[in-house]
Amino acid sequence: MQAAERQSRAVMDRRPPLAALFLLTLALAFATAFSGPAQAQEKSRYARCLELAESAREFAFNEARLWREEDGDDWRADHCGGLALLLLDRPAEAAPWLAEARIGAGRAGEAPELRGTLAALEGQAWSLAGEEEKALEAQDEAIFLDPGKAEYYVDRAFSRSAQEDFWEALDDLNRAHELAPDAADVLALRASLYRRLEVPELALENAEEALTLSPNLPEGLLERALAEGALGNLDAARADLETLLRQAPDSPAAAQARRFLEQLN
Repeated sequence: MQAAERQSRAVMDRRPPLAALFLLTLALAFATAFSGPAQAQEKSRYARCLELAESAREFAFNEARLWREEDGDDWRADHCGGLALLLLDRPAEAAPWLAEARIGAGRAGEAPELRGTLAALEGQAWSLAGEEEKALEAQDEAIFLDPGKAEYYVDRAFSRSAQEDFWEALDDLNRAHELAPDAADVLALRASLYRRLEVPELALENAEEALTLSPNLPEGLLERALAEGALGNLDAARADLETLLRQAPDSPAAAQARRFLEQLN
């Protein structure tokens, strides 16, 4: 198992799927109060553009670009364009648009919670583009604006881990767990981090807690297998890997599980 463990030194590489970004931000279309026919029209345009960002991304980006040309001071156009680019898997282009959306929403006096969501989305874009320093700046802003969102701390933990600031990343995951104690994926991530910090006993404890909350969580099974392997419990590790491959053969965790299982056999 030691050889397989050496291959798994990358920690916390299972970032949220881009589809989740759309679900995270769609509610923003209805987060701002409007009054009057002109504002209602803008609300309709904003909601339509965000919906298009999921179903017709290039069209949505072109719509947002046209909107920006018409009114360069409307943060909603920047948000829609940035989201469309992000869902088109063009995070390096998306991040500046989302930064402009965050700044524009601040100038417009929008609620801190809404601006925090925009900052978090910007942070994810920078992180996916490999710009972890810029990601951290946006993530710090998101947490400052809305400190009660567990997912913001998870995002920052990813960026801190990418920079090998593992203890700071652990602090973020501890805070995320405090805010969302029933989130099994946070516990699986914390198990991954404890594994990277070479504390397999705590990795095993967190993986088992994650599986108590979500018995079929692929990442939980993977992390428990890795922790068991590091502790010399190879039969238990093998059983978890085989269960993972049987229950979730197409999951990202399964690809890692196959490599680790080859080392055991």
